[in-house]
Amino acid sequence: MLDPAVMAALASPKRLQMPQWLRYPQTPSAPVRDGDLADDGGCVLFIATKLGVAHPTAAAHVQAPARPGLVTSKRISQWTFYKHDDAALASLKRKIAEEL
Repeated sequence: MLDPAVMAALASPKRLQMPQWLRYPQTPSAPVRDGDLADDGGCVLFIATKLGVAHPTAAAHVQAPARPGLVTSKRISQWTFYKHDDAALASLKRKIAEEL
């Protein structure tokens, strides 16, 4: 059975888009002052811009996949950068295939 935190992370169409965005954040729609998009991922401002929502809403959306480890976080200066986790997402795909 899938973890309820994983199911919550997958419960929103907007959240389903985030791992892909965080996989290739090199084309930001918001300027990045600290960190490196390729190495560190995207910050909440990047996610807010992509989702078209306010910063607090984006932070809440990114916490859902972060809790079960589908994305990882890294603090740099005043920013938290998020990056998708290839291994966790591959494991999730296998679990879903097994459940079906």
